Amino acid sequence: MNMKKNINLLYYWDAEGYKSWQKIFSEKAPEIKVFNKDNCIEDDIDVALVWLPPEGFLKKFQNLKGVINLGQGVDHLLKPGVVPDKLPIIRLVDEDMSKQMAGWVSLQILRETCFLNDYLEQQKNKIWKTVNFIPGNNWTIGILGIGAIGSHVAKSLTNFGYKIKGWSKNKKNIQSVECYSGKEELHKMLEDCNILVCLLPLTGETKHIICKETLSLLPKGSTIINAGRGGHVNETDLLEMINKGHIKNAYLDVFETEPLPEDHSFWEHKSVYVWPHVSAQTNTLTSIDQIVNAARCITDGLEAPNQINRSNGY
Repeated sequence: MNMKKNINLLYYWDAEGYKSWQKIFSEKAPEIKVFNKDNCIEDDIDVALVWLPPEGFLKKFQNLKGVINLGQGVDHLLKPGVVPDKLPIIRLVDEDMSKQMAGWVSLQILRETCFLNDYLEQQKNKIWKTVNFIPGNNWTIGILGIGAIGSHVAKSLTNFGYKIKGWSKNKKNIQSVECYSGKEELHKMLEDCNILVCLLPLTGETKHIICKETLSLLPKGSTIINAGRGGHVNETDLLEMINKGHIKNAYLDVFETEPLPEDHSFWEHKSVYVWPHVSAQTNTLTSIDQIVNAARCITDGLEAPNQINRSNGY
């Protein structure tokens, strides 16, 4: 591979990120020139580094050879007309993002298992008493999606003494995690989960996987944590199950419509905790090497690591 081959890279997302990526590319790979949609010559662009490009936008770049996603979830790139059919799509698989996600998920779980919300309410009323005590090994945490990020999250949670169960499309084998796969095993797993975490990719098979049917299988008083994609949750069903008292709390970082509309019921619901899609953010310092390598592979006609299989959706 020619490591010094000049590459023109289009950056599509926010203006602040554009400046950051320009700087780090100039330091790490000066042969890769970074442009945005306002200062590029469309026919000169070789590779695109993107997040949420609109339908039809990338079609303008006639000599584009491939697309690198600024995150791990690629469902938005697989919508019709977003990425031309023959172009490879590369997703980020970054250890730092896995660590961030493990921290964010742990934070929500500890809020539940340590009864933080109850103690904060007691503090307001100057009440000094034990709310409850449930040992770690009496909590069963179910994780939907135990791939690169999900498996890291699952293993990190074992440190707290919880019983960890994980579900995926295909059977996995992860130490200290009870692994399930397939629809029948999903239903079996849900029956024991006090807290259900969703970290799945969004595909036709996983859309609205958290719905009235699956929520009903959870024990009464269970909690939902979603940091996968908004499309995993049927929001109407979730609200109904919360209002019925079957689901205790929901910690949500992703939504079917983002930003979450101002008139959405989630904003003011006492049992829903809204985060603005920040559970695992792209770190330029830890992801630059794989992005540089991907850009070089694409322009040399080689398959880059973490190229997605379009038919699988990830």
